[in-house]
Parts: sequence; structure tokens; C-alpha cells
Amino acid sequence: MSRVSEWSFVILFWVALFSWACSSSGADTKGDSDASEDIVSDTEGDVDTKEPPPSEDPCPAGFPAGGDLTQGSYEGFEVGGVARSFYLMPPEGPAPAEGFPLFVAFHGTGQSPTAMHMPFEPLRSELDMVIVAPADASQGSIWPVWDDMRLPGDERPNRDLEFVDQILECLGDRFSLRQDAIFAGGFSAGGAMTHRVLRQRPEVFSGGIPMSGAYELTGTGIGELHDEDQVVIITWGGDDDRFGVGGGGVFYFNEQAALASQVYEQAPNIDQYHCRGEDLGHSMLAREDLIVWAGKTLLEGVGGEAPSLIEDPGFATCTSAAAELPQPEFPSPQCSSAQEPHCESYCQQFGDCMLNNATVGPIARPFLASLGITTEACVECPEGCDDCGEDCSDECEVCDQDCEELVSASCEDCITRCEDFVGADSAERDVLECMTPSEGPRQCVSGIKTTLPLAADIGSCCATYGDSQICADICAKIDPQSVMAAIFSFCES
Repeated sequence: MSRVSEWSFVILFWVALFSWACSSSGADTKGDSDASEDIVSDTEGDVDTKEPPPSEDPCPAGFPAGGDLTQGSYEGFEVGGVARSFYLMPPEGPAPAEGFPLFVAFHGTGQSPTAMHMPFEPLRSELDMVIVAPADASQGSIWPVWDDMRLPGDERPNRDLEFVDQILECLGDRFSLRQDAIFAGGFSAGGAMTHRVLRQRPEVFSGGIPMSGAYELTGTGIGELHDEDQVVIITWGGDDDRFGVGGGGVFYFNEQAALASQVYEQAPNIDQYHCRGEDLGHSMLAREDLIVWAGKTLLEGVGGEAPSLIEDPGFATCTSAAAELPQPEFPSPQCSSAQEPHCESYCQQFGDCMLNNATVGPIARPFLASLGITTEACVECPEGCDDCGEDCSDECEVCDQDCEELVSASCEDCITRCEDFVGADSAERDVLECMTPSEGPRQCVSGIKTTLPLAADIGSCCATYGDSQICADICAKIDPQSVMAAIFSFCES
């Protein structure tokens, strides 16, 4: 090869090398500047450029963009194969720098989501909160509205909690939300659902307003709480806050509200307040000044300086102290049987663990009466009874007696019925012995959960002695539409 040819070859070699280096540098620069391209090397060493999959919309198909959301109902959600909807009240102004607070409002029995509009409207107009009110889908097992109360061991998926999760994910995409200011509130069954989300989603909800709602069975245990900071404001109508629950029973909310107040107050990470109405019955404490006060208190957060407490003797009194538990309406009867000692224990248990319980007693009273545990209450004197003379009605005659003596209970009929069962079949003694606690009389205190061991033990004995007439009698006396059917769930099998 000539010297010219050698130099030509060298020159061509360096030109080709320089051109390749520039081409590689350009490819890298282009890859850095276009973030939409994802360069992936496969096992063969080739380069495959792909577009990323489109992000999934957390809202249903066709759900409006954030700027197009107006007040009204929104549908299209589905949880566990059930269609769900909610009512939305968006704020009117621009989002604050830290984002909008959000309030989830749960309606009560017989109410609709729109019923939550007026009571909580001040949270939107005064405090710029997004208000969303879900509609129930009759998912409850103890009370057929929300899946709020559950017996121990119920591990089914909670579709209502899943729906709340969907709502928050969707609205979090459409609004700029303040993540440390997500709250919940609700009335009656909605109050119980408020307890459920506060206890089961504490990392999401920074506080709430449970209004006249049951507390027990809404979490993993009456005394088991979490370590997240929360502000909880419990309200109820007073001693006369009650609601009919089927089968002639009545649910009194004052004990459940007081239990919730005491448990939340014991938690060092929770600021608890309670507002007790002055004999307002089963009604929302929804006066505007109280709702605004509650909203501001929630926004202050744990350790914050709450606004001045509401204290209106004609309406309600709010305090940060724990509420006191009410006394049961009826005392426990004193049962005795010289003929069948196990009948004595059998009847006494129902009196001690059900009748003498401020929550369960009013619910169970019709059921207990059918078993022979009867009550007698004082009747308030009608106007004019004192001057009715010889023409007094029976009601007036009752008023002439000492009311304290009339608030009483008896298990005489229960003893007689039990003895009759044993007299007809002596094998019933085995059932009664099984139901008699080996450690002595049951020590039952306040609340629903203290009655559950009694129901569980009776269910276990009835499963062992399947032909027992005593067991058949218990189940026959339970209204299948009442709360008692959930407590004595063994009767369904």
C-alpha cells in the first residue's frame, strides 16, 4: 500500500469514529430532553421505545373535572357489585394555599344524603370546607343502614369503608385538599359510622363529630384505640335521646355517648369534647353557632386553642371533661327458686346482664318480658290528678303511690316458666346447668359488649342440647327484625 493510501485510510477511520461519537451524544441528549419516552433494553440488547400507560382516573367514567363540579348528587361508583352515590357541596371560592378541608357527612336512619345539607352548610359557608354526604346501601348487620357496628369475629369486607376510600381518592384528584383536615360527622346511624371511620381510618381522618351515635362494636374493641392525633366532638340530645329499634325495644343513646366520651378522653393523643342537649330527644344538635364552633375546634387540631365552649342551659352545654355514665332505668330483679336453683341462676343472668344495663335494657325489655322478667315504671301524673276525687282513673291512682316503689322489676314469671320446663322434661336441668356460670353470678357493667358473653354461652349450650325446649323458647321470643336477633345470632342457625 502506498503512503497516500495509508494516510487516506487513517483519515477515513478517524472521521467515522468521530461521526459515531457525535451520533451517540445526540441520542443521549434527545433521551434526556424528552421525558415522555421510556427506553427499555430487552434481553437481546435492542432498544425499545414505549409510551407509558395513561394514568387511571380515580373517579367513575364521565365524572366532571374539578372546576365543573357543582352542588348535587353524583353516581357511577360501584363497591362490591353495588351502585353507590353521594351528594356534594363544593366550596364557592378559590382553594386556600394549604388546600380545602373536607367533611364527610353520614346520614341517619330514614334520612337521605341531602338531609345533611342544611345542618353542615355553615362548615362550607363559614370555613370553606368541601362537604360530601354518601348514600347508604343497607350494608349493616346489626342495624341495616351503615356497616358501622359488628359483632366480634366478623371479618367480612366493609363495603362502606371501601366506598369512603373511593370518595376521598376521587375528590382528592378533583380538589386541592388539605390532608391534615379530613373530618367526618353524622347523626344516629351516621354517628355510629363516624365512630367507625375515626377508629378504622385514623391515619386519614383528623377528627369528627359523632352525633347521637352508638360507639360500641364500631372498632376492634371498646378500649382499643390508635395512636394518631384526633379531635372528637360527641353530641347527643340528653337523657331522653332514644329511638325505637323494632320489636318494641328502644335504643337510648346517652350511655353510648358517655362511653365514647370516656374512652376518647383516656387517649393521650385525642382531644375530646362533648355537648349534651337539654332534653332535646333524638335530634341533631345542629344550631349554626354549635356547628361553626365544632368546625373551628376541629381545624385547631390536637393541642390547639378551641373557641369558647358552648354553654346555653336552654339548648346544650359543651365541655372538654369526660361525660358521666347514666344509671340504668330499671334495677336488677332478685330471683329465687326453692324448687330449681338453676332456674334462679338462669333468670338472674337476664336481669343482671340485660335489664340492668342502660343501653341493652330498653332494647331487650320486650324480649325479657316474654321470658317472664317484668318491669313496672312510674307514670307521670296527668294534669288535674290531685283533684280528681272519686272519679280517678287507674292512671291517677298510680300517681298517688310512691314512684320509687313503682320503678321495679320481677322475675317471678320467669322462675315459674323455667320450673314448668324442667317439670315437663328433667333433661332441661342439664341445659340450665350448662348455662350457669361456673365462677358464680355474672358481673355485667355498662354497654353492649358486657352482654355478649351471656348470649355466647347460651348459644353454646343450646348447640350442645339441640332439643332443649328452653332454648327453643328463647329463640321463639326473639323478633327477627330486632337488635336482639343480632345479639342472639345462634337462633338463626
